Amino acid sequence: MKILVLEQDAESYALHLNDVEDNICYASSPINLDRDFDVLLARPDLAAAYLGDGGQVKWIQSTWAGVRPLADAVEDNSVLVTGIKEVFGAQIADYVFTYVLEELRHPSVYRAAQRQKRWRQELPGFTLNRHMVIVGTGSIGSHLASVAKAFGMHVSGVSQTGTHTSEFDRVVPVPELNEIVADADYVVLALPDTAATYRLCNAETFAAMRNRPLVFNVGRGSTLDHSALLQALRERRVRGAVLDVFDIEPLPADDPLWDNPGIVITPHIAAVSYPKDIAAIFLNNLAKYKGGKPLDYPIDLSRGY
Repeated sequence: MKILVLEQDAESYALHLNDVEDNICYASSPINLDRDFDVLLARPDLAAAYLGDGGQVKWIQSTWAGVRPLADAVEDNSVLVTGIKEVFGAQIADYVFTYVLEELRHPSVYRAAQRQKRWRQELPGFTLNRHMVIVGTGSIGSHLASVAKAFGMHVSGVSQTGTHTSEFDRVVPVPELNEIVADADYVVLALPDTAATYRLCNAETFAAMRNRPLVFNVGRGSTLDHSALLQALRERRVRGAVLDVFDIEPLPADDPLWDNPGIVITPHIAAVSYPKDIAAIFLNNLAKYKGGKPLDYPIDLSRGY
């Protein structure tokens, strides 16, 4: 079996794949490669470029949670695509609560006061009974919900079906999004990039928000209407936003998001694909693939997840 690891830093996977007896090739670009690999462990955009250049493959194991680039590159069901789950939820929870707790407990205020040798008391806020709405109830949203519950929050979820899961107090279908965010203190967008999620959080959504929530986007940039967000900040419908994902990355220097004091921008680092974690999922699936067993985390490219 021939395996191609196609990643920006492909060699970083070698240490974790040493025990694989198959023929493995490591590459950071899809250019000038053999076109007859059986398996790709790859970034979706690089895998799509490989296929677009005539590459043939039977199974693609994505190294990203999002697989949108493959939706157009894989024309039929002849290529099996599997994704990544269960490794990003903890990172996303850390990211979200970094900013939740910073807002409530004011560590930057006390650091500044210490430098000035000032005894300054800033009354803290608290997480207990705050309402967090998580839009997207997959493995990432579910893990975040369990952490929010541990902090004493009331947690609502929004999903395509509205099917209840144990991590949430309540789950509603997408058509009820604008109702559930009405009294939210925090709104977290944790959705994949699909036609159904495009600009799901828009002017109507912000108009429904009565409690001036802090908004996070840790899913995909396409989910959020940035023009509507800026207007909502001007109208004080939201008290701030923490954004990790954007339509264009890196975010262009002339984008107005940079200059808005109510927005925190991070460079798509809320959750990182660490080779050790991705390799573990791949090796487990590789053993199943060789044994003819169903693989973990299959992707339905028609749905985008």
